[in-house]
Amino acid sequence: MFIELDFQDNGKQSNYQAISTLTQLGYDGVVFSRTIDDLITKNDICTFKELDLKELDQNENSSFKNLSSLTLMKNEKKQFRQYSRLNIKISSKKNIFLLKKMENILKTYDIVAVFPQSTEIFEKCIELPTIDIISFDLSLKYLIKIKYKQVNKAIINGLFFEIRYSSMFKTKQLQARKNTFSNAINVVKYTKGKNLLIASGANDPINLRGTYDVMNMATFFNIPFNQAKNILTANSESVISHGLMRKTYFGVIKIDDKKKIPKELQNSSDEDEDEDKEEIEIEKEEMMIEKN
Repeated sequence: MFIELDFQDNGKQSNYQAISTLTQLGYDGVVFSRTIDDLITKNDICTFKELDLKELDQNENSSFKNLSSLTLMKNEKKQFRQYSRLNIKISSKKNIFLLKKMENILKTYDIVAVFPQSTEIFEKCIELPTIDIISFDLSLKYLIKIKYKQVNKAIINGLFFEIRYSSMFKTKQLQARKNTFSNAINVVKYTKGKNLLIASGANDPINLRGTYDVMNMATFFNIPFNQAKNILTANSESVISHGLMRKTYFGVIKIDDKKKIPKELQNSSDEDEDEDKEEIEIEKEEMMIEKN
């Protein structure tokens, strides 16, 4: 099942257009998001209501004529899924505190994603049990400094990392496109492809891409094609399940016993040493770029 994990909620008409486009592009569901650039408050409770797709069929004057994919899904007794998402840009420790305090507000959303604006905030985010996704603005010149150990800790805590691609299409700045590619490659390198997500982050259907287009695009981020398909299907469903657990059971359990950690997430001392050396080399490269 292919799910678009981040399309901006711009109201009923825009959302209908997005669903129409996504079904034609091969998707089986969508997550509609809203973004908070400041501190979260009690007024930020989720107001999203799932759209009734029957209205599209019943409205003879509807502008969404080409809904053959929806019709096919109905014939196969499948339902186009709709979810809600909250994106929060975090630049202060105060917002970290509020994310812990506003648990009941966050539970009204199916998915909660944070965008840490500094390395210090990122380190705090990986400990949060009230979120599902850590995402970054990949169009910026430099990605905030992250380390393998921090990423592994976040993955053990059940969090997912996200690559959003729409910035490559909705901007005319060539540098922003280059930054998105290079930063996406770094995210893949640090996560080693584990708990990785790919979403559009679009606010206009014109910036959406088909499922196989996204999988082909992922190969430029050093993600094998088969793994890209798994990211768009299995991982997308996993993060939604994670959100459901967060809403119902406060789902993330901290694991203190290393024996309980999956083998693929356990790094040997040799691997840690190699990764530390690689981080030092990355820092040297960035310093050279800044000098030039």
